[in-house]
Amino acid sequence: MSALLKTVEPLLQQTEHAFVSVNGCTFLLLAAPYTQMAQPPEGYAFIDRYYVASNRIYFVKKQLAAALQNAGFETLDCPYPYKHLAAAAGFGVPLRSTLIAHKKYGTRFAMEVLGVRGVYADALDEAVLKEHPPVHPFCERCGKCLAACPQKALSKAGIEPQKCTRSLQEKCEFPTAQSSRNMGANLWGCDLCQRVCPLNAKLPETPMTDEEKALFSFDALLAAFTAGKKGLAPYREILGGNYLRPVKLLSLLFRVIANSEQADRYRGAALPFLAHSDERLSAAASELKGKS
Repeated sequence: MSALLKTVEPLLQQTEHAFVSVNGCTFLLLAAPYTQMAQPPEGYAFIDRYYVASNRIYFVKKQLAAALQNAGFETLDCPYPYKHLAAAAGFGVPLRSTLIAHKKYGTRFAMEVLGVRGVYADALDEAVLKEHPPVHPFCERCGKCLAACPQKALSKAGIEPQKCTRSLQEKCEFPTAQSSRNMGANLWGCDLCQRVCPLNAKLPETPMTDEEKALFSFDALLAAFTAGKKGLAPYREILGGNYLRPVKLLSLLFRVIANSEQADRYRGAALPFLAHSDERLSAAASELKGKS
């Protein structure tokens, strides 16, 4: 274990981490915390800071893998669901929202797992990782996330992922006009179940930074998304390359603007896209055009 720690410790300064072994392999659990953004002011969209933390911890994992390989260790991907491993390792507790709550950071962290061949930490029984961990008893007494979810994706029976705002954003398809309105100012991510979770109550909420305001204003987003992929460069570190799809993002932006008090000001921006070949974009443009 000392050789393993010596290799990885310099790269773990900005993370919360733990080691656990399963079936002859050791897994390094990594968490990158982030602060909750306050609801944006009028004329700005919300993009969850989770994605910035997710990008950061992803690259930490890559650096760790390279360092371990250079030191002669064999690394591997984690074959288990991260949330199952985190719960079994005591790294966090599972909530009804399907999120994991860390004792220090609540649900405000992004997680990665890196495997190393060999046993360098306390072992877990692999059998416990094959079943979904039971919801923490705290959730049975609470129910705040159930009441707050605008899409009614949460219930005592669990979550219906296809109803979640995040899932609707990913597909960029909204089954009803109300489901589109429920998105509010949330361009990417929702966050409402986390905002009301008592396990996040002691975590600070901070307003948008000047940098975020410069990037997340309707005007800045509209200019970037209508410029195609070349306009998306400033958002790469925020969303990551996997989410940089200009048609999808512009479609979501039109819906966010349509939900705002400034919809009338931007109706003209939707006109060139009313007959767009992508039905998601033409539908969103039509929704914005119809607002007054």
